[in-house]
Amino acid sequence: MYHWFVLVAVILAVLFGLAIGVLNPAELDFNLVFVSWQTTAGMLFTIALIAGVLIGVISIWVVRVLPLQYQLRKLKRHSNAAASPATDVTVSSSKIDT
Repeated sequence: MYHWFVLVAVILAVLFGLAIGVLNPAELDFNLVFVSWQTTAGMLFTIALIAGVLIGVISIWVVRVLPLQYQLRKLKRHSNAAASPATDVTVSSSKIDT
């Protein structure tokens, strides 16, 4: 099931990229501080979309996932410290006649 979902997602992404490329064939100059190159508007839109998704994923990771991982690690350490004295209790086995 998972493989079909990934396959459909990849096909949709390719079709989306193809549509952007075909519908935006105009040449544009892309100028950064150190780099300048000429590309199509579709390629520039795709690069901007990918950059936005990456920035969003990284910011979510830093703001939500890392603090939650730290909190989980801290809780596990605390629960292991609280559980360790209880493991030292020995139980003697004896037969009880009934």
